[in-house]
Amino acid sequence: MKKYNLSKIMKRAWEIVKKAGVKFSEALKFSWVIAKKEIALKKEWHEENGVVTWNIWNGYGRTRAYYKMSWMSKYSNNKKSNFVEM
Repeated sequence: MKKYNLSKIMKRAWEIVKKAGVKFSEALKFSWVIAKKEIALKKEWHEENGVVTWNIWNGYGRTRAYYKMSWMSKYSNNKKSNFVEM
């Protein structure tokens, strides 16, 4: 079984290129960081079948990926610390 979905990583990298206007190599590195964080969150909370959704944000000179976890409450998902910075 594959650990990472390579197609999803590439699609997310192109999304980052379009939204943030960075080089593809930087976007691909950031996409890998997001993929690894998703696996770590699932292992940490013992939710192998859970869904982690990501939202790419670019503003004020920063690029961040905010995440929401399907197994957490609305309150926990809206905390300001639920992001990965590029």
